[in-house]
Amino acid sequence: MMPLPCRAAAPSGMTTACENEKLCLYYNADTAQIGLEDKESGYVWLSEPPGAAEDAASQPVREELQSTAVLTSCDRNNRNTSLLRSKTAAEISVEQQPDGLLVTYDFTSCGITVPVQYILEENCLTVRTETSSITESMKEQGICAAQLALLGSFGAGCPEEDGCFVVPDGCGALIRFHNGKDKTKSYSAVVYGRDLTAVPTVRPAVTEQVSLPVYGIVRENGNTMTVIADEGSENVTLNATVSGQSLSSYDLCGFTFQLRGSDTYYMPGAYGTLTVFEEGDIKPQALSLHYYPSYAEEADFTDIAAIYRDYLTEKQGVKPQEQEFRLNLNLYGGTMKKRSFLGIPLERKTVLTDYGQAQEIVSELHAAGAKSLRVRYHNWTDASITGKADDTAKPAGILGGAGAFRQFRSELETQGDLLCPSYSHQTFRSGGGYSGIFDGAVRISGAFSRQEEYGLAYGTQDSSKPTRSLLSPRSFAKLYRKLAVRAGNSFTEIALDTSALWGDYGRKSMGRSEAAAALQTSYQTLQDNGLSLETSGCAAYALPYAGHIGDLPLHSGGFDIFDEEVPFCQAVLHGLLPFACKPVNADADADTAFLTAVAYGCEPSYDMLYAPASLLKDTALDHLFYANYAAWTKRAASQYSIARAVLSEVGGQPMTGFSRKGDCTVTTYADGTEILVNFADKTITADGKVYALYSEEETP
Repeated sequence: MMPLPCRAAAPSGMTTACENEKLCLYYNADTAQIGLEDKESGYVWLSEPPGAAEDAASQPVREELQSTAVLTSCDRNNRNTSLLRSKTAAEISVEQQPDGLLVTYDFTSCGITVPVQYILEENCLTVRTETSSITESMKEQGICAAQLALLGSFGAGCPEEDGCFVVPDGCGALIRFHNGKDKTKSYSAVVYGRDLTAVPTVRPAVTEQVSLPVYGIVRENGNTMTVIADEGSENVTLNATVSGQSLSSYDLCGFTFQLRGSDTYYMPGAYGTLTVFEEGDIKPQALSLHYYPSYAEEADFTDIAAIYRDYLTEKQGVKPQEQEFRLNLNLYGGTMKKRSFLGIPLERKTVLTDYGQAQEIVSELHAAGAKSLRVRYHNWTDASITGKADDTAKPAGILGGAGAFRQFRSELETQGDLLCPSYSHQTFRSGGGYSGIFDGAVRISGAFSRQEEYGLAYGTQDSSKPTRSLLSPRSFAKLYRKLAVRAGNSFTEIALDTSALWGDYGRKSMGRSEAAAALQTSYQTLQDNGLSLETSGCAAYALPYAGHIGDLPLHSGGFDIFDEEVPFCQAVLHGLLPFACKPVNADADADTAFLTAVAYGCEPSYDMLYAPASLLKDTALDHLFYANYAAWTKRAASQYSIARAVLSEVGGQPMTGFSRKGDCTVTTYADGTEILVNFADKTITADGKVYALYSEEETP
C-alpha cells in the first residue's frame, strides 16, 4: 500500500472512544475533534485537516476548518442570520458512551444547544441528533436555529495528496482535489431539488438534480469514504469547494441540514425584499449521517456506488427487480391550446396522439424491429389534458374514448408490450374535486404558492399566462387513495413523476420530511392495490417502491467545478433496479446520447407524438418540437436492437468499472463483461462483436 500523505496512525492528543473488529473511534475531549480508523488499511480519517490551524486562510476560515459543528441562527425580528462556528462560538462538552460519544455544543450567544451522538456501528460511524433535544432558549425573542453542518471538514483533501469527491449531480460527477478551478463558483445543490413552494421572480437555472443523498471521497491511496444523509435527508444541501476556491488550502465536501426554511416578500418601490423564516418547531424529527470507510487498491466511484447500493438493500428496503429489456416509448395524448372562437381566444383540448394513432406508432416500431416496448402514455385522461389533479383512470373522449383505449391496450398485450399510464401530481387547476384554496400548498411567507410561467426572452414571470396551484402534501393521501382503487382496477403498472419534493407551510404546516413520508405511504397504498410503480428519476425516498425507473439523466449539471461526468447513479442502480435514460431524441446530439446510454447501461427511451410540430406552438408541450414519430421510428428501432444485443445479458449485473480515454469508454460488469463505446467511430464492441450505429451505406 502506498504511504499515506495525511496520517496513518491515531493523532496525538486523541484517546480511544470505542472500537470493533473493523473500526476504531478516537476523540479529543477539549475540541470534540474525532478520528475514525479503518482497521483494514490502518488509515485514520480526521475531522480536522492536518495543519488547519497554520493554514494561510483567514481566521474565520481556519476556525471553520477546526469546527465539528457550524450553526446558522436566524433572527426573525431583524430578518438576518448569523454563522456560528463551534471552535470559537460554542462551549463543548464530550461524554464517552459504550458505543461512542455524546458531544454537546452550547452556542451561548444565541441560546441554542445542540447535542450530537457519535455512534460506532459495525462498519460505519453514525452522527445523529434528535431535533427535539435541540434547545432554543431565545426562541421567544425570535432567535432560532436555521441550518446545521456537522463534520464539515471530515475527509478534507490535503495539499499533499490526490483524490476526488464523487457527487450524484445528474448522472454523477467527479471533483478532483486541487483542480485549479479556484476562480469558478463553488458547488451547492439541494437534494431532491429546491422546495417548489417558493416562487422565484425569474426562471430558475436549468440544471440536473441531486436525487441520492450521498457523496464519496476517493483517495489516491485506495481509501474511500461514503457519506450518506439518512434522517433529515429531505432537508439537506450538498456543498463542495476546491482548494483556493474554499479560501484555504483544502478541498471540502459535506452536507448542511436546513432546520427552518425561508421565503422572500418582494416589495414594490424602494422597499426591495423582506426575508421571512419558517415558524414553529424544527420539522425533521432527527438528523443523521453515516460514514462508511473502505479500502480497495484501485478504488474509484464504483466502490462508493457499491457501498450505497448495499445500504439501499440492507437499510432502506430496496428489493432487486428483474424485467425484460425494453424500448421505452413516451407518448403524449393531448394538450390545451388557445383557439379563436367568434373572435374570442379560448383554451381548448387538442389531440396530439389519439389511441388509434398511438397504435400506429407502436406498429411501425414493431415493423422496424423493436419487439418489446414499454409505453408510457402522458396526458391520456381529460384531467391530465386540462391540467387538473388526476386521480382517474378514465380515457379521454377526445382521444377516442374507452373503446379505442381498450383496443389499443389489447393490441399491446397481444404483442408482449407493456402499457404504463403516466400521472403527474405537482401543479393543478381547480376542478375535479380539488381546489386551489383547500388543496393548494402555502409558502413560508403565508401566500398561496402559485406556480408561474416564465418568458423565453428574459426568463421573467409572464403575467399573460395563468398560474397553477401547487398540490399540498396534505392532499396526497386523498388523491392516491382514489387513484389506487381506480387505476388498480384497470392497470398493473403506472408511471409517477417523482422529480420534486415540497412542503406546505400554511396553518397546518408540513415540511419536506413529512411530505416524503406521505408520499411513501401513498406509494405503499398503490402497491397494496396491485400496482407496480415506475418512477421518474431515482429519488431515494421512492426507490423502495419502484419496479422500474425512467428518465435517468445521461449528464451532470455541467458545473465549472466538475472535472468529469461519470455514471454514478447508474452504477448504484445497475443490477438492483431496471432503468431507462432520459429520451435520446430530446438531446441536441441524439447519436451521442444513445451511445452514452449504452455506455451507462441504460434502456433507451424516446419521445414521440403523431401531430406535426406546428401544432405544439403556444402550448405547454412546445418543448417536444423534435418528437414527431415519422422521423424516429426506424432510428429508434435500430438503436434499440443494438442496445438489446449489447446490454440484455448484463441487466442483473452490478457495474464494477468505468473508464474514459479520449473518445472511448469502457464499462465493466461483475461477470467480467466489458463494453467499449467509441464515440468518434460511433461503434460499440461487446463480446468481440462490433456494432455500428450506421452501416457504410447510411449517412449519419
